[in-house]
Parts: sequence; structure tokens; C-alpha cells
Amino acid sequence: MKKIVAIISFFVLTVHAQHSWEDSPYFDTSFLSKYDLVKTRLIEQDDFKSVTFQSADGIALDGIFLERKNSVGTIIFCAGFFPGRKEGQAPIFKMLPPNYNILFFDARGHAKSDGKFWRTLNKYGKNEYKDVLGAIEFVHKKVGGKIVVYGICAGAFHASHALIKLSQEKKLDHYGIVGMIFDSGFASPQNVSRALQYHIKEKCLPKKLGWYANKKKIKKTFLYRITSFFVSGLACTLKKILIMPGIKSIEPETNLFDKIQNITCPIFFIHCEDDGYVSFHEIEKLANQAQCKTCWWISESSHALHALKHKYEYRKRLIYFLEKHLQ
Repeated sequence: MKKIVAIISFFVLTVHAQHSWEDSPYFDTSFLSKYDLVKTRLIEQDDFKSVTFQSADGIALDGIFLERKNSVGTIIFCAGFFPGRKEGQAPIFKMLPPNYNILFFDARGHAKSDGKFWRTLNKYGKNEYKDVLGAIEFVHKKVGGKIVVYGICAGAFHASHALIKLSQEKKLDHYGIVGMIFDSGFASPQNVSRALQYHIKEKCLPKKLGWYANKKKIKKTFLYRITSFFVSGLACTLKKILIMPGIKSIEPETNLFDKIQNITCPIFFIHCEDDGYVSFHEIEKLANQAQCKTCWWISESSHALHALKHKYEYRKRLIYFLEKHLQ
């Protein structure tokens, strides 16, 4: 009888979710950018609990965890580079049926997690994967069962290194890891160094100079051109002096091209062909080297925003991948 009630309850909740998820305030970007308010809502209205755990190298990480009865597995969400807050992935949580446990956490040096971020950029990618290892250990001890690791932007890069490590140690089965989602990730920190200039020219300056002209016309103005020249030039110079020497020195250790094939579980690659931050051809090349892959190449979108720009198709493909490997 209890089993029948559980099945009926799950069916009712799933049908309700299918008709209400897209109306969630988590799809309102103005609300989504208010990270503390999003976290409060996740805790007070969606039953998440605040948690802390240790990275594999002993750094205290801040997270929120949703544990559900009769779950079929856990999805660990690994956030992006910057601002890289866990709350930014709330829309994806809302897309999912109510039979998965969910862990959101902030990587080292982000929000309330300990560790350094800006001061260690010259070694970025060397140790951050240990945060993901800590998250996997936390879930394994707390609830056990199957795990899918979901990484977006830098989170996908770090998640890959974590699974490479576990694959080499033959521990994927031990931790119940059955898949990874690689959304808008990159293969090497060195190869995405150009993203800084792109971000300044395409995102920061048009926003800051919005008082002067609208976004469509701003790039044609003299003010934008002169500001872009000096600001991006300065940023590029500082990057070359302070960051790139260290990044290049660890490149053999951090690039994924000669390592991704070590991951034995299925990987779902999601990337847009017009991504201005990470070359599509780089990720296409990376995916071709993976052992077991599913790819969704989107012709037009924005870096790490596919769940907002293509939410219905995103949800369909995401649930298909999860059900295939977690059910």
C-alpha cells in the first residue's frame, strides 16, 4: 500500500512540476542575480538545508543540500568561474522531476567557502577539482546511491579532472558515479585566456556605458572604442605578466585533451557554436576523445545560459540523460 501511495504521489508531483516549473522566479534573471535571496528561497520554500564539507585537500566548502525520500540518485552541481555562485544553477534544479537529491556548493574562494580565488589565478585549475572530490565524498557518506556530476563553465572543467582522478584509481563504481554533464566547459585554462578581453568588450563596457548609448549602438561610439582600447589593453598586459606564466607552467597537468578519455562513465556535452568565451571547435575536439559521449551542439545561444535561452529543449534532453543513467 505504501508503495502504491509513493508512486501516486510521485506521479502527481511530476505532473505538477511539468506545468509550473517554467513559471518559477528562478528563471527571472533579475531575481536569479540576487544570490542571497535565491539561497533563502531554496532553503525556506524548496526544503534545502545548509551544509558544510571539506574539499579533498581540507578546505571548508559551503553548500545547500536537498535530500528526498525515495530518490533514485543525487546530482552534484559544480558552478562556474565567476561569480560562480551555486545559486545561479537554481533554474536547472527547478526543471527536474522530484526524485533526485541535489547538492549545490560554492567552490573555494567563492561566497562563504574558504580558500583563495583571485590570489591563486596564476595556478587556476591545479587544485580546484579537489572541491568536486570533496562533494562526491560528502554525498557518498550522507546518502550513498548513484551520482551524476553536473558542471557548468569552469565547474565542468574541474568535474572532469575529479572524474579522471577517480577513473584512474578505479573508484567511479565505488562512489556510484554513473554520468557527467559538461555544459559550456573548457579543456584548458590557457585556451580560454582570451575570454577576459571578450568579457570586457562584450559584457562589461556596454553595461557600464549604458548611460551614454543603447547596447546596439554603443560599440560604434568613440567613447566605447577609446575605453575598450585602454581597458582591455591594460587587462591583457596584467594577465600576461601576473597570470599566464603560472597557467602555462601547469598546462601539461591541467589540459584535458590527453586525459578526458580516461573517464569511463557517460558524458553529456552541451555547447553553443557561437560561444564567445570558449571555442566550440575546442569542445568538439575534446568530445571526440571521450569514451562514451552524448553531444548537443546549439547553433545560437550564450555561454552557460542554455538552460535559460533554450529551457524546454534543455529540460527534455537533460531529463532523458538522467533517466537513462539514474533510473
